[in-house]
Amino acid sequence: MKYRLFLFTFLLFAVSQANSTIHYVYPGGRGLCDGTSWNNAAPDIQFLLTPSNFPIALGNTVNPNYPNNDDTIFVAGGTYDKVWMHCVGCTYGNDSLQGCAVCRLHFYGGFNGNETSLDQRPNWLNNPSIIDAQGDRAVWFEDSIPCAGNVVFDGFIVTGAGRRKEAFRIVNTNAWISHVIVKDNIGLPFFIEHLPFYPNHDIYSTATLTDVAVYNNKGKGWPASAVVSATSQFKMFNTTFTNNSCDSIWNGHPLSLFYFYAGKSVFYIYNSILWKNDFGDIIVDATINNPPTIYHKTSIIQQCFDNTSDWTVYGNHLGSSADTSPQFTADYHLALSSPAIGMANITDYPFYQTVTLYYLRHLFAFYFHDVNGKMRFGWDNQQGMPTLDAGAEQINRIDEEDFQDIEYWINDKWLPGGNITLSQQQQISQKENQESPMIFPTQLTPLQPINICGIDGHYLVSVFDAQGHLVINQQCQYNDMIFSPTNQGIYLLVITKDGKPTNKEIIIVK
Repeated sequence: MKYRLFLFTFLLFAVSQANSTIHYVYPGGRGLCDGTSWNNAAPDIQFLLTPSNFPIALGNTVNPNYPNNDDTIFVAGGTYDKVWMHCVGCTYGNDSLQGCAVCRLHFYGGFNGNETSLDQRPNWLNNPSIIDAQGDRAVWFEDSIPCAGNVVFDGFIVTGAGRRKEAFRIVNTNAWISHVIVKDNIGLPFFIEHLPFYPNHDIYSTATLTDVAVYNNKGKGWPASAVVSATSQFKMFNTTFTNNSCDSIWNGHPLSLFYFYAGKSVFYIYNSILWKNDFGDIIVDATINNPPTIYHKTSIIQQCFDNTSDWTVYGNHLGSSADTSPQFTADYHLALSSPAIGMANITDYPFYQTVTLYYLRHLFAFYFHDVNGKMRFGWDNQQGMPTLDAGAEQINRIDEEDFQDIEYWINDKWLPGGNITLSQQQQISQKENQESPMIFPTQLTPLQPINICGIDGHYLVSVFDAQGHLVINQQCQYNDMIFSPTNQGIYLLVITKDGKPTNKEIIIVK
């Protein structure tokens, strides 16, 4: 059984590690300290990201030990001071801005220091990799080219960001943040923006959080206790925000949970908990031409349904969210009687609408463990399907030896069980074999997720109505999703990659 589990984990990260080099970091360094192996591990993460530490030999154009885009960095347990990839006005060999020449790296923490592959990593919390900013900015991903940066950040504790600083600052970058604890920062948990601002266009920087716990952050010098955003997407899956605060009023607005100050932003909140933060509302600066859109489902959100809350203005309630105590025992940990336990079944997730075995297995790998490194899924005997607890922690979980229940459900229950016909399955299988992008479902109701998978890198999704009017224009990356138009009708969905239309699909909203 465990061999199968390793296979699932491998599927998730196979793409990120294919044709890339692994670099190694160990506290204080080892051997040559050039990051080429655990025996020669770099002394800290920032050392590895600083070009001047890797001089270029005469006659060469690069130092082969310096990380390239799409490389992977394994970080052993220990404490490090920051992770900055500030690629603005910076070229190789000139790190005057303490930046770097790369903007697409995959960071994985929690190693012991002798593993040769990601699937050998133990529970990351057993030997945590801690980013302690000591009053500065902790994690900073920024690129001068919009949406050029692409980062995976998995298995870290992030703490120590100072006043008017951030635990995460994400600019012109798409960041996938998973199995991370953000706690005890004096500053803001998340700042995300896209430069320059595009007030009338759907062009975003993106932060996607899965299995993340955010708590006890003070927000000193900031107007929001969770996120300050401009022209961005913030996707939150199985994430908990609790006991966060802030203290600075901007432009006369009251303090808030989310603060939007420029451009157009979109938030997705699925199976998450936002509770007991000092301020629970959404604040939108009056200068914004296009207000934010927030989708939430199967989540516990304090103040999300009261008449005075901006959640009623900007939040799209897709069902099953609640304003009730999640019953924490401490920090983000749930009591056994918590209503968050089993709050969602697997079909509540937008990603799971894409009913192909290939894609589902990737998703099972991704949602495989909660923030504590424990099995993510539970099992509902009445419904006969997998369940998930809301928030970062999974209390109700099946034994790993019983994981075949989920496989049985995928293979024999869900796929043939009326969600798609045999002919549709055959069509999908043909598309997978041809390695062409897949868009599913194509017949749906308003504001239902449309899943797009099988595309590498970044691409634009445009949706036109029957009169040829553009109704959706959204930047996406890799396996992603958009929401169907709000009005019924027939639409044309067009995928554009590298400036060229690559795929077209008719969408029927009924």
